Amino acid sequence: MPADQTIKSIINLWATRAELERDIRLVAPTVKISEGRIHKWAERNVIPAEYQYPVILAARARGFEVSAELMVRLHASAGQVSSDQHEDAA
Repeated sequence: MPADQTIKSIINLWATRAELERDIRLVAPTVKISEGRIHKWAERNVIPAEYQYPVILAARARGFEVSAELMVRLHASAGQVSSDQHEDAA
């Protein structure tokens, strides 16, 4: 995994947000998704949990190397609560 990889860089694997939306619809037809929602993910550098698996499936269908482990790691490094902060709060 390149050191500069982010959630946004995963989203940017697709040429357009519309292509990612279409691919998600193909692998998960019941998921409610819009191009605008995907734009917000990129702006916030976060893919909500309920969309992560469909994004992973869509990436795999295109041959992109996106795993669940990568998704979790990138979310953790994108400003999510660290284990130290979680322990301090307990």
